[in-house]
Amino acid sequence: MLTLERACAFYRGESASLVEWLELADVHRSRAADGSWLICLRSLLDCLQNKNTP
Repeated sequence: MLTLERACAFYRGESASLVEWLELADVHRSRAADGSWLICLRSLLDCLQNKNTP
């Protein structure tokens, strides 16, 4: 699992854009105890490879 900031490096965009995309894409994610997003790296890479990005 990646933090939102680290996931942005793979997404190559801003965190606000990534959060919007996460709402539409089939990327596994969860919330940490502090409320921050945790993104599944494998799921993120699968979606990026399949070009399911805006």
